[in-house]
Amino acid sequence: MKLDSFVVDEVAQKSGKWIDLDEKSAILVARADNPDAVAMRKKLMAPYERPGFRQRKLPDAKGDEITIKVTAHAILRGWRGEVADLSSARMRAILAKHKIELSEYNPVQYTPEIGMAVLTEVKDFLSEVLGAAVTEAEYRVNDMEDDAGK
Repeated sequence: MKLDSFVVDEVAQKSGKWIDLDEKSAILVARADNPDAVAMRKKLMAPYERPGFRQRKLPDAKGDEITIKVTAHAILRGWRGEVADLSSARMRAILAKHKIELSEYNPVQYTPEIGMAVLTEVKDFLSEVLGAAVTEAEYRVNDMEDDAGK
C-alpha cells in the first residue's frame, strides 16, 4: 500500500462526512480527533487532569456526560432521513423527556442540544457515531473519491 493512500481530507475531518446508516438515513460525522473535539474534551477534562497534582478520579457518569457533550457539539454535525423523523414515537419521546420544543417539526434539524438528548437516550446511536468518527478510512481522500464515483 502506498503512503498516498493515507492522505486524509482535512475539511471532512473537521466539518464531517456523510455516513449512510442505511438506505434511508445518514449522519454527518467529523473525526473524533478534530481540533474542536480535542479542545472541548481538554476543557471538560481539565478539572480531572491537573499537571503536577494528584489526578482526581473521573466518575463514570461524568465520563459518559463528557463523551456525549463532545460528540454532540464537535463530532456529530448533522443528520438526514429517517433518523431525523419527528413522526417517530422515539424521537418525540426523547424531545419531550428533555423538554425540547421545536418550532419546525419535520425533519428535526440537528442542533447540539437535540444531539445530546438523542445520544443520551440511544446508546447504540452514540456507538454508531463514535465508530464512524474513529474509522480513519472514512476520511481518506482516495476512499472519498471512490464514494463520489458511485
